[in-house]
Amino acid sequence: MQIRAAQPSDAPTLVEYVIAEAREAEAREVARETATASVAAALADPALMRYWVAEEDGARVAAIAVTREWSDWRNAAYWWIQFVFVVPERRGQGLLRALVEHVRAEAAAAGAAEVRLYVHPANARAVRAYEKLGFEPLPYRMMALR
Repeated sequence: MQIRAAQPSDAPTLVEYVIAEAREAEAREVARETATASVAAALADPALMRYWVAEEDGARVAAIAVTREWSDWRNAAYWWIQFVFVVPERRGQGLLRALVEHVRAEAAAAGAAEVRLYVHPANARAVRAYEKLGFEPLPYRMMALR
């Protein structure tokens, strides 16, 4: 298996993964037009989001994406995993761990303060998977102003 930075040619696959991940993680439907525009924007500007793709025998089998948040308290960026998708037939085979370790290494090389992620509390399978990888709950509560 190889993990590499996503390229524009990966956009159709990433769009499918984004739509599938939203459906699985939160039973949310993301419009194809929105996902297409979002993936295109990120691939054009890695400051928005960086995607990596896992390939095996030339086939894309998983992807992960991060955003960065600057911390003036730490004088470093937090890297936030915003998206992860492993094709269903390859789950439970170490791909998630490989993707997260790849991101962890990239973050460390960039001097990131730590790697964080959001996970919907009702997505028990994802919570367990992330805990197995060493992620710990943080004492923050998410809020939004709309």
